[in-house]
Amino acid sequence: AEGVLGFKAALHHAGVANVVTSLWPLDDHIAPQLMEDFHRGLHGGLKPSDALRNAQLKWSRLYSPQQWGGLIISGSDSALR
Repeated sequence: AEGVLGFKAALHHAGVANVVTSLWPLDDHIAPQLMEDFHRGLHGGLKPSDALRNAQLKWSRLYSPQQWGGLIISGSDSALR
């Protein structure tokens, strides 16, 4: 866990506002689609936490939590400008 935490801290220190990381490996088929839904929400005006939650809720109806539940977000929770 220290490696992930250190990587996130380094990104935030470098000025990255938000970092989405995974607690475990995700399915290669589902992860890109889930991230598309996440980014669609961001560009639709949602806060990052809401965009991730909505994407995960969509995929929760189709797959087990192991497939979508490992994603977490850290950083600012302001909507994109």
